[in-house]
Amino acid sequence: MAAMFEHVCRGFFIFLFLVAGSLHFVSPYKEDMANLVPPFYWNQMHLVYVSGVMELAGGIFLCTRHYRAAAGWLLFLLINITLQAHVYAQLYDVAPMASQTGGAIPSAGVWAARNALQAAWMAMLWYLWQGGNKPATKRA
Repeated sequence: MAAMFEHVCRGFFIFLFLVAGSLHFVSPYKEDMANLVPPFYWNQMHLVYVSGVMELAGGIFLCTRHYRAAAGWLLFLLINITLQAHVYAQLYDVAPMASQTGGAIPSAGVWAARNALQAAWMAMLWYLWQGGNKPATKRA
């Protein structure tokens, strides 16, 4: 059962990070993501591109047994940084995906659900990278 859960989680994250990483290079999504980066960071668009490359690399490396633990660690840290950007956006009323929502600010409940989802993803990635380099077991 645990092996099935690990495969499902890994497949979910591979899909998620390949799609999300790709969106870091597509308008209007990349501009919306740049708006979430706090202004005290230099060159917000550059950081969006770097995080997009990191998400793509993490999604690809989750496919390999050898790099799976490193990918889990990388993506865990990336989600942690993204979570901080979302907290900044919540505190300073920055509208995520403003081009699609007309600049609407999400309610506190939406932010709480989004933050809880990211925390759950971090827990799942922790699980994956802890078990990522275990040798395959043979079935009898």
